[in-house]
Amino acid sequence: MSGTKPLLGCGAFMILLIGFSGGIAVIWHFQEAKHEARLAYRRDGGGPLRPIFLRDPRDTKPCPKTSNEALSLDKAMLDAERSAAALGPNNPVHNYVVSFFAWHWSLGRTRCPPSDEIVLQLAPFLDRIGWPRGNTELNDLRLIERLPPSEVRARGLAHIGFLDWIPPANLQGEDSRPYARQLLADQGRFALPWGKRALLEINGSTRLGTSAAYLAVATMPDVALPKVRHTMLEKLRTSRERPVQAYQDGGEITVISSDDANRLIELGYALARGGASAEFYSQPVIQMLDEKIARAAPPFGLLAAKPTEFCRIARHIGGRAAEAAEDKPFCAPGFKGGDGAPRSF
Repeated sequence: MSGTKPLLGCGAFMILLIGFSGGIAVIWHFQEAKHEARLAYRRDGGGPLRPIFLRDPRDTKPCPKTSNEALSLDKAMLDAERSAAALGPNNPVHNYVVSFFAWHWSLGRTRCPPSDEIVLQLAPFLDRIGWPRGNTELNDLRLIERLPPSEVRARGLAHIGFLDWIPPANLQGEDSRPYARQLLADQGRFALPWGKRALLEINGSTRLGTSAAYLAVATMPDVALPKVRHTMLEKLRTSRERPVQAYQDGGEITVISSDDANRLIELGYALARGGASAEFYSQPVIQMLDEKIARAAPPFGLLAAKPTEFCRIARHIGGRAAEAAEDKPFCAPGFKGGDGAPRSF
């Protein structure tokens, strides 16, 4: 009997070891799943970012007249960038000036944005430094919306937009690559060198794929528009095959999921980027006007929303798309309760 005790002890130890190893594996798997979920949200979790040409000036809140104090601060920041440009890109003065003109001007202040005149004077100094760079924060990229196109800006945006990983400055937040591609599309002829690569990367599953569609239409519309139409129709088909339940008056109904709706809206932006030339390819936009989409409404869960963003898209394209939008009551000005997910800076 005494000879069996070590065997029992060894067996118990092995059971504990196996249990411990299994516990470690479960924890590791759980942590890995959380990491993948965070990464997926950074890549694709943000709502659609409405392009400049689809923004309505009436959506912008009115601001008071710029005070002399604010104007003096803006001029001082411009002078600071003039001096910083001689020091190269990696200096804190340059970094703060960019942040100030991009968005810091609005923090804790009730004032208008810096004037177009001052922002335009900033442009040559930023070109001299070679801005933007790979580690430029997403919020700082907002400044480019107010700057004229340039070869330097196009190169910087392409570097960011086609990185194989999320830029290091945005590892804890939203992936800046789709926004960089959208801004690159607005660089006119300077964006042309990246059109073919964008055409190859078009897909309806990710923000990188939909922003590639936007850039491709901006640079080579004749070949991009039919591909975007096909991609959007296929995305709509697969979205209808995996619907979700959302509430509307009277109970639950079957609608397109929020994530799928976001990608469809972004593909709609890509078609709209073609303007009147996209009218021949507008079938998926017209079809989306007949859909309903899920939007989160905590604490109530998912609510069924009208696809009001496609009203803007259809009106911009014109022709039969605009006519289809005119027939929808939710496309009328002042309609309440539509899709609130798209964002504007």
